[in-house]
Amino acid sequence: MDPFMSMVGALQSMLGTGECDMLTRERLRSYCSQECQKQDFPQHKHRCKAVGDFREQLALLADTSAKVEGRRGVMKRLERDAPACQMARDLKGVKLLLEALLSDRALTLPCLGPVPEETRLLTLCALRSIIMEREGPMPLPPYAKVMYAARDALQQFAAARGMEVVLERLLAADCPPGERIQGMRLASSICQGIQEPIVPRAIVRKGQAEAVVKLLARLMREHEGVNAIFTNCCICLAGLALQEGPSFEELNRQASSSGGGAGGSSSGAGSSSSGGGGGAVGGQQEELWPVARLIFEHVDLQTVARRLYSANDGVSPAATELLAVLSRRRSAFQRLTADPLIRSRLVGAFYADLFMTSPVAYGLALEFWDVAHRYQPGLLLEHWEEVQGVLAEVCGLEAAEESPWFVRTVLDPIDAQQPVERAHQGSFVSSRHALKAARLLDHVMAAPQLPRSLLGQFVEMAPDLAAAVEACKDPEAAAVLHKALSDHMPRIEAELLAAVQRRKKTVRRASDDNSQPASSPPPTSSPAHQVQRALGLDYGRRVVGLAVSTLGFAPRPLDGLPGCNVHEQMALAASVLEVARREGCDAIVVGLPVTQRGDLRERESDSQQGRRCRNFAENLAAAAAAPTSSSGGGSSSSSSSGSMFKRSSGSGRMRVFLSNEQGSTLQARQELAASGRRKAVVSKVKDSVAAAVILKAFFEDPGAALLVRPPRPRRRAPQQRQAEQQQEQQQEQQQEQQQEQQQEQQQPRQERRQEQRPEQEQAEQAL
Repeated sequence: MDPFMSMVGALQSMLGTGECDMLTRERLRSYCSQECQKQDFPQHKHRCKAVGDFREQLALLADTSAKVEGRRGVMKRLERDAPACQMARDLKGVKLLLEALLSDRALTLPCLGPVPEETRLLTLCALRSIIMEREGPMPLPPYAKVMYAARDALQQFAAARGMEVVLERLLAADCPPGERIQGMRLASSICQGIQEPIVPRAIVRKGQAEAVVKLLARLMREHEGVNAIFTNCCICLAGLALQEGPSFEELNRQASSSGGGAGGSSSGAGSSSSGGGGGAVGGQQEELWPVARLIFEHVDLQTVARRLYSANDGVSPAATELLAVLSRRRSAFQRLTADPLIRSRLVGAFYADLFMTSPVAYGLALEFWDVAHRYQPGLLLEHWEEVQGVLAEVCGLEAAEESPWFVRTVLDPIDAQQPVERAHQGSFVSSRHALKAARLLDHVMAAPQLPRSLLGQFVEMAPDLAAAVEACKDPEAAAVLHKALSDHMPRIEAELLAAVQRRKKTVRRASDDNSQPASSPPPTSSPAHQVQRALGLDYGRRVVGLAVSTLGFAPRPLDGLPGCNVHEQMALAASVLEVARREGCDAIVVGLPVTQRGDLRERESDSQQGRRCRNFAENLAAAAAAPTSSSGGGSSSSSSSGSMFKRSSGSGRMRVFLSNEQGSTLQARQELAASGRRKAVVSKVKDSVAAAVILKAFFEDPGAALLVRPPRPRRRAPQQRQAEQQQEQQQEQQQEQQQEQQQEQQQPRQERRQEQRPEQEQAEQAL
């Protein structure tokens, strides 16, 4: 009975009618003048007394310890009171709706039958208020459980002209603003059942979509500053548009049945027309849906796109959802992307959403990515600067330029559906995935100049793509992917070599400006500047973090190795060398925490952990310099052509460098905290992410690293060698003399034994 007690005030306040503006409180009202207040005071006083008595009577009914006669008397008095009877019917409907939340059984709601229309609205408002009490003051999110639990109730509500009552009240000219906002929130909560849009379907079927769209557009203009109203309006619009368009699963089925989507579509958004019905698909004229056409005519979509990422109110998932639903049709997608503002906000918002580890609408972003590749495959690369600008605004400039997750999503939308921890594993095992990968390579390589962050990611993905050629079950799809790799890898090699040459010229120019003496070698001649692919190492007593990168592009964390004791360091060094050779690295970078007053080149200034890292680096350099019987490489087993995606066997000598890792662990924790991962995942990957930070710092300033040289045997002077030889000769002579003395001592004993033998034999014969 307690949940119903809290609803008495809300229901009683909504039952009152009059010319004054009444607030949704039990006893608080606002009057237009003092005369009006004086006229209403007797009735107001009587109503307050009635409400108080009604509460006491309900409390007496709920008290099981009260006398039966008293409870019967209360029930008789309530039956004679008309407002009490109305309240009882409303509470009965609320009770049935609450029971429907806990079960999926079908039920009949008497309040939705032939009763006054106001009662239906009151019952549903009471249902929402009780749900708000259970879930808290925050608004209900999309895909709420109430839609699945009260599905039968909503179906009966829509069939019994329940939504028409709400809409008629909202569309009425004399509807007060407070009640209109309340009804808007109610309607938006009903429209949140995206999986089964019952109410939006009933609205469109009864021909009220135009009136609803106009009302929502007017409310969005009037209440643009209120994020809750804006979100509710967008949810209603998305529900209306969603019930017409196909779902994401239907789009995927259509794409798979038609050979994987519309390849070779128009390459630019600017060439699409911004008006009319849309472009031609398969020789047929494609038109917008009726509700979508109304939304394009009456709703300011620029305002919706502008509110996607607002500095004051933050992201609006409902606006993102509305744009995702509208972009499912080719004509609507072209009309959306033809506007520069909508294109930049739409594309940037969805890819920024994919950049997040725990995004708000991850499935919608994947859906938009798939639709974009089906309708306009080159949209992202053509407007790369706009996307980078929005990403820099949302996620930061450095994250937007160097994010491996973002670049991974650019290259493969199918792989983006997997967890980020497994993003580096190849997933092109089916013919559809292989064909899509080949098309993506063609679209990306069609750009006149590749973005810098794509180069390193291509190198990272090349072994996986090459392995996918062999893993692909369809020979024709494998041949297409192999041809794409063979055609594009030479250009990637040339781009990487050009990037290395530009980097060397920049460093040489900086050294000339600093006017270094001629005797000192240029910075580019140091071993650190010659490193192409390195393995980063964050040495710890419990876990050793590992990461790999090529020229500092998109460092990829690897699975860490367990720590070891001091006497087991050589075994750990062998494991690290095996990983480095398997990844095709030509150097290993070990992080060393340098103190504030210390120096990387001074052993005396190392801390305790710094001494451990330096000792392990020296042991690692000694193990790398030792001759091995086998190459130890883990080269790729793929038979694809192209030298870029064939990992080296690591037969050359591995160089070991020390790099300053001060603050790397803190930076790794900050990045993981910003990504929103769980604590269990953070504790596993934080060491490898710290190794990636060490690699990034090493490639940014290779001259600051220190080459660890393997220990060499000390050279002895000639005099010392002669003295050692003489000492060895003396020792040999002493050993010979000792042997001779032992022989001389043994000879008399043998002679005495031979003399005693005949005497013993004679004695034995005499006996």
